[in-house]
Amino acid sequence: MPTKFRKAVWLRRDQFVVVRPIAEGDKVKGEIEYILDQDNVLYIRELGKWPSCFEEHALKMTREAKRGKANDKMIDDDMLPPSESEEEDDESEDEIEDTYDEDEETDDEEFDTYNPNRMQAPSK
Repeated sequence: MPTKFRKAVWLRRDQFVVVRPIAEGDKVKGEIEYILDQDNVLYIRELGKWPSCFEEHALKMTREAKRGKANDKMIDDDMLPPSESEEEDDESEDEIEDTYDEDEETDDEEFDTYNPNRMQAPSK
């Protein structure tokens, strides 16, 4: 790292630093090689090269941990196309609505309605 940047390094939470030891002087013991952000950490973890001592921190960065879900291999329902069972459910709801409409057509009776603005309820 250039000398002018050695005193001004800013890191965010959940970033990791890879440091290489050097024998430059008494105060300087290492030099920053890489600053790993979340994407880098998850990629290294997928390759199986992430150190096991930092595994807990890497698990917190995964989608499942951020969504509060257990660690499973299932895909969210929102990301999947509609299944046949959902289409069948929609069809059965349409059939129920059709039968309800047929019942309404057969009733030709006039209904008395109650208007709260009137003084008394309708008489039968």
